[in-house]
Amino acid sequence: ALAQNNTSHIETRTVEIAENNIHFAYSPADPAVPVGSSLIISGLIINYGASSRHTAEVRIAYAESLTPDTVSVYIDGDGRVVVSGLAIGTAEVRVGFDGDGGAYCFNIPVKVTGFSADMFSVDTSSEVYNGSAHKKTVESSLVYGTDYTVSYRDNVNAGVATVVITGTGSYEGTLEYNFVIEKAERTLSPTLSNNIDIGDKSTARIRLYDSGSEDGATYSYATSDKRIARVNYRGRVTGMTPGYATITVTANETENYKAATATIEVTVKRGGRIDSSSSTFTDVIPGMFYETPVAWAVREAVTTGATATEFFPNNTCSQAQILTFLYRAMDEPAVTISNPYSRQLFDDTYYYDTMLWAYQEGIVTDRTLDPNAPCTRSDVVTYLWRLAGSQTSGTQSFVDVPAGSSYARAVSWAVANGITNGKTDTTFAPNETCTRGQIVTFLYRYFVESLNG
Repeated sequence: ALAQNNTSHIETRTVEIAENNIHFAYSPADPAVPVGSSLIISGLIINYGASSRHTAEVRIAYAESLTPDTVSVYIDGDGRVVVSGLAIGTAEVRVGFDGDGGAYCFNIPVKVTGFSADMFSVDTSSEVYNGSAHKKTVESSLVYGTDYTVSYRDNVNAGVATVVITGTGSYEGTLEYNFVIEKAERTLSPTLSNNIDIGDKSTARIRLYDSGSEDGATYSYATSDKRIARVNYRGRVTGMTPGYATITVTANETENYKAATATIEVTVKRGGRIDSSSSTFTDVIPGMFYETPVAWAVREAVTTGATATEFFPNNTCSQAQILTFLYRAMDEPAVTISNPYSRQLFDDTYYYDTMLWAYQEGIVTDRTLDPNAPCTRSDVVTYLWRLAGSQTSGTQSFVDVPAGSSYARAVSWAVANGITNGKTDTTFAPNETCTRGQIVTFLYRYFVESLNG
């Protein structure tokens, strides 16, 4: 790399003049000066004597360039020799001085190299990422293409970029100047249908314009009130209760773009009305085993009523519905796998993320599972048991639960943890399709009563 200042200083060197045993010392030891820069030769002393060296300071009497096309030379006000580089090559400077032993002169070899920073003016102001290569203004009295060339390193993406000036022709060496490319501001524009109907199967996907999408950003979504509208990690919104909610979308900072946040207002309606919710379902009978679980499931946005005034506790559930209830109860975690099932799952179905999450977490192990198939009582306790870590605990004596069945340990665990007492004192009814009332009760007993002691 080239020197960034006009003068240089290096340690002293001694040169012996054999014929009269006089030693002449100066610094720098190997003088070298870039074209267009100056070098001070100092530390001139004389050592003499055959058997015992004596040192004496010397006074510079004159200095001249023996190669005037390559270097110029003069003595400054402090009595120092100043050499200026004119052209690349090897030069000689003759220095005359007076010492204790008389007057002497000596030739000093000087190498003239490259060029220096004071030959150039380079714009190093910061830039903002725009996807294109950034170039800077370089000004010089030298001729571009003849005396130097300009190249760049790392001048596209955000970070520190470098201007590289390389000498050519009569000039050699390189100069480097850094400048900063700042990250660009990111513009987020989420869009969604104004109205969302209530229902476990009624969802809408947030569509997102991101000016920095080329950079591979990841997004997170949050709702102001999950009792009105839920949103999962992919921006799928589900209406839960009539009302208004704000969905916040956040894009993380990436290599070339800053982080950004945007919001979108969501209106959840039922039957075209915003005020059609009811705090009481007419078909949830007070005192029934599912009364408190239904209230919990609606309050926690695990599920909704089937209509504005009815929950339909005795309706049966599909595999997709019960797994969706579980997925929501776990706050809809991110899914990192692709479809593992033998059947095609469509991205726009309400249960797409649910089914992938269930397999990802080991809750479902059957690759042939039909999301629309009925969900049995044994299925529900098995899913909860696997969610809890497939613990071994408790025993059960239901006559319809064979000891070697795939769900026997799950039923034992469910009984031991107070999640079920069976259909009767002696039966569990493992193959009976689970109702909405039973399912939310199982979930309530696990997530509220069992986990909270």
